[in-house]
Amino acid sequence: MTDHWIVERWDPETRRWIRADPQIDDVQRRLLRIDFDPLDLPPGPFLTGGEAWRRCRAGDDDPQRFGIDDMRGQWFIAGSTIRDLAALNKIETHTWGVWGVIGDLSFRDLADDERSHVDTIARTIATADLAAIRSLYDTDDLRIEGPVVSGRTHQRVDLPLAMTPTRQAS
Repeated sequence: MTDHWIVERWDPETRRWIRADPQIDDVQRRLLRIDFDPLDLPPGPFLTGGEAWRRCRAGDDDPQRFGIDDMRGQWFIAGSTIRDLAALNKIETHTWGVWGVIGDLSFRDLADDERSHVDTIARTIATADLAAIRSLYDTDDLRIEGPVVSGRTHQRVDLPLAMTPTRQAS
């Protein structure tokens, strides 16, 4: 599969998250013979990082199918899973943004403890338990506290100060 970004929005009427692909317009729908509503994606065609991670860890998919160009495999899916965690904490980064632990995992095989750490992240974001998601994000290796670097261009991307969360006192 090729890396692709979609959005999700909460629909209070149906009480569910709705995935949408705003990139697909009417012309693409006709040319690509897309038979689903791109503003209400069916389950399956597009997986979150956490969903892809869990499928691969269960042996239901091949990690090399996920990514783009020479950026593929378990490390790539791990980075997407961590970016999902940030997004669920209202921190939207640059595509392929790298910070903290993501940089440590890039372009290599993951060790058992690293895979276990990403397992925890994938399980937590799947629960939709916002308190647990926030608590997990607020750990030192996952929280963005400095510059984000583009994994594609290797350029520094400074987040606006308002987007960089501060640790709350307990």
